[in-house]
Amino acid sequence: MKYKIKSTSIFFFLLIFILIMLSIAYLTSLLWGIIENKTIAIILSIFAIGFSYFIALKLTSGIAEISLNSKQIEFNWVEKPIFTLQNNTSILNKNLSDWSYRNVWIYYDYIKLYDSENQIVVINLFNPKYGHNDDFYKLRMQLNKRLNKK
Repeated sequence: MKYKIKSTSIFFFLLIFILIMLSIAYLTSLLWGIIENKTIAIILSIFAIGFSYFIALKLTSGIAEISLNSKQIEFNWVEKPIFTLQNNTSILNKNLSDWSYRNVWIYYDYIKLYDSENQIVVINLFNPKYGHNDDFYKLRMQLNKRLNKK
């Protein structure tokens, strides 16, 4: 079975988001004499947060295809983001040493699959409650059925 998932590199997402926010804050502090109206400053701050989030998301999110079969689990990027730590890799089912699923409050969910040499990390930053649907939760349920039988 093949699953398409939009995955994000959380480390690079946070790094880029913070760097863009700091850059905008610095530029705003240079222009503070021009911006005397507090309403304009608040609007500019909201715009900066939204702009930083959008740019960081575009640079760190991509679409991955995960294939599950009886012999191995394969992770392949369909659309690889510019900044990511995850490469295309595969893990044989017999070599799979552990796997874990974690929900980090409302921010993101992730699945980690381990063997002695490789690691596959699938991070889902896009919650279906907010209108984004992919195969992340189907993959989690399938992994739960297959790997807990071992």
